This record gives sequence, structure tokens and C-alpha cells, in this order.
Amino acid sequence: MLDLPTTDWANFFFAQVGASATLAGLLVVAISINLTRILAFQHLPAQAGGTLAVLTGVLILASIALMPKLPDPVFGMAAMIIGAAAIALATVNQLRFPVDRDNITSMQRYARSAIIMLASLPFVIGGLMLLMDLDSGLYWIAIGMISALVAGVLSTWILLVEILR
Repeated sequence: MLDLPTTDWANFFFAQVGASATLAGLLVVAISINLTRILAFQHLPAQAGGTLAVLTGVLILASIALMPKLPDPVFGMAAMIIGAAAIALATVNQLRFPVDRDNITSMQRYARSAIIMLASLPFVIGGLMLLMDLDSGLYWIAIGMISALVAGVLSTWILLVEILR
């Protein structure tokens, strides 16, 4: 049993709930402020949606982690589902826009999808490890959460500042 509220991990997951909720809110503000500009670029709505999905995944997963007496397999399964969903969303977004009309190179387009995928992959790995009763899976999930926050900051910066250049 994780029983996180009485462990050292509780503070980490409390911080993740606050950080991901704040960053997701900022992303929504960035989208609403620059909606017309974002819609003018073929790839940006998908990037904004993918980033919002990853940040929401962190928020949901960190919230689940704080449930009292949560069995490790339940948390592991939740991490795997959230990670796999984010990877699937990034893949679908990549396939939906095979031709880019925004003067973005293929490498840039793939890099944007890869950021979301790489931020989500540790959730899948960590969840699988927890299902195998390996507590070190929590570290993989933590890496995924931190990576998702970094990806969220980068994407929010693009949608708030870089889009206006």
C-alpha cells in the first residue's frame, strides 16, 4: 500500500497537484488570450491540447496518489493509463497533420510530439514497475511528472510569447 499521506512522497504529490493545476490554468489563459493567433497555425491547437492533456494527467495522477491506503497496483494502473493516453494523443496529433503549412520543418514537428511522448513514457514505465511490486516505479512516475511540467512550461511560453513574434 502506498498510504502516501503518511510518507515522504506525500509532499511531492501535493506539490505536483499545485504546480500542474497552476500551469494548466496558465495554459488555458495563454490559449484564450492568443486564440486567434493559435488557430492561424495548423499545428498549435494540437500542441496546446496535447500539453493541456499531459498537465491534466499529472494533476489527476498526483491527486490519485494522495488517496489514503491506495493499493500499489491501482496507482500503477492509473499511471500506465494516463501515460499511454498522452502518448496516444501525441501520436494521433502527429498523424493528423502529416503536411505542415506553417513553415515548420518535419524535425520541429516531430520534436514537439516527442516532447509530449517522452514526458509521458516514464508514467508507463513507473506504472508497470509498481504492478511488478517495485517501489522504484514511484521515481519513474516522479520523473514523468517533472518532465511534463517542463514540457508544459515550454509550450505555455510558445503560446504566450513566441506566438507574438
